[in-house]
Amino acid sequence: MVPGVVDESGHLTILRDVTNSSTNRFLLKESSKLAGSAPSTSASEDQVHKSASQGYAKDVSAASLTGNNVRMSNKFSTVDDIYINLLKSQREPPSKLGLSSPDISMSMRRILVDWMIEVAEEYKLVPETLFLSVAYTDMCLQQLPISRSKLQLLGITCVFIAAKYEEIYAPQIEELCFITDNSYDRSQIIEMERIILKCLDFSVTLTTTKTFLTIYLSKIKADQLCSHLASFLSEVTLMRSVFLQFPPAVIAAAATVLAEFYLCREKPQIIPFLVDLDTPKLRQCIDILHADMMAYEPDQFQAIHEKYSEHKYAQVTSIVPRVDPLNVLFG
Repeated sequence: MVPGVVDESGHLTILRDVTNSSTNRFLLKESSKLAGSAPSTSASEDQVHKSASQGYAKDVSAASLTGNNVRMSNKFSTVDDIYINLLKSQREPPSKLGLSSPDISMSMRRILVDWMIEVAEEYKLVPETLFLSVAYTDMCLQQLPISRSKLQLLGITCVFIAAKYEEIYAPQIEELCFITDNSYDRSQIIEMERIILKCLDFSVTLTTTKTFLTIYLSKIKADQLCSHLASFLSEVTLMRSVFLQFPPAVIAAAATVLAEFYLCREKPQIIPFLVDLDTPKLRQCIDILHADMMAYEPDQFQAIHEKYSEHKYAQVTSIVPRVDPLNVLFG
């Protein structure tokens, strides 16, 4: 549970849990140290990094953790320790895929998420904020009887909460009211914030697909093109409700595997690192995501397509998917 402070207007300011919320950045930094991928500016810094890496690495015998199908390798590091903890702490998929309110359909959810992606781009929010806000939205849609007229209010308030958790400077409520064409006012967003946090039991720290994507891309020392393509594939899964049945780690793994595969890498480097995942689920997730890419229509993913068609994302939407990944990858 994350503590907060309520001001005179009833508005909650989240007191950020620095240890948990900065996990991605810490993990990427430590991965770079251990992999030796981060350039040093001097010989002395190289020595410091080398010593730090040796200090982090520790030998342990092979072991298995019961209940999570997680295996430890002989060379075990702090980064691996964090990874195993994240696997154990990730939110389990809902037992039943569906929405609490009969007034809301999955197609409405899709339109909402597309708009939330557009909002994230408009305010230049970090990817973690987007994935976190969509996770909050799905949890609320599965538990709260949200009316159709309040669906956009739910989405923008989830963006607001996630931004206060992840961003250095979160958008102000007035800005969020403006981007909804002033369909909602400040008091409505504050009231919806209270409802959402109660629904989440104030547990706003979640392990998302983006968390694991950062780990996997760091593991393989992915280049910029591969990173952009994997990010594109992972954001596509946000809009498709069928992916709610998979844990975040499986979705991130599927996006990374397909990104490498589409870039003509016959045996993706990430596969040896995925021994701790449920293989049947991973194959199923890869199959569904690949089918989505083969049937990809820009009109169905407007915000994502516009975003990843830009030069800064290497125009990865123009990459043509290769066929039959399961037979090539898993024989």
